[in-house]
Amino acid sequence: MARMTPEARRESIVAATLAVMHRQGIAATTVRDVAAALGTSSGLIHHYVASMDELITEAFELAATEDLERAAAAVSGGTDPIDRL
Repeated sequence: MARMTPEARRESIVAATLAVMHRQGIAATTVRDVAAALGTSSGLIHHYVASMDELITEAFELAATEDLERAAAAVSGGTDPIDRL
């Protein structure tokens, strides 16, 4: 298996953070939980993000972007408002 690029690794960390937060809640999510979900160490997570606050912020940005993309796709198809919903 090829090594992940730093950008791809960071994206996987953010996606895993979002999944863990969804499962456990924001307050209960730790860097250690994210590392466990990825099968890696907390140190590796800290190599890519400075703090849990940064990780939570990026996870929310990812969720918002995904939601906006889904909403845009839903309203762009068809001319009937019911179809677009």
